Amino acid sequence: MWARQLYECRKRFVEHVRKALNTTSPTRRKELYEKWRKDYGDDIARSYAKYAEACFAGRVRIEPIERMLERSDGVSQ
Repeated sequence: MWARQLYECRKRFVEHVRKALNTTSPTRRKELYEKWRKDYGDDIARSYAKYAEACFAGRVRIEPIERMLERSDGVSQ
């Protein structure tokens, strides 16, 4: 049960970060981040936004997390 929840949390994280990475305009990204703040609250929105911006800066990459998701393949229920 907990493994499935962890998988879903990571999947959601990757989806949101990918959405930010596909938004090339800094103004549009800021709008996206503001929407996340309204939808999910400050802490979650900040974690998505900080990771996305770190990807843009070249400090981190999203691919290792994506590969982790592919290997776990949804975790059997």
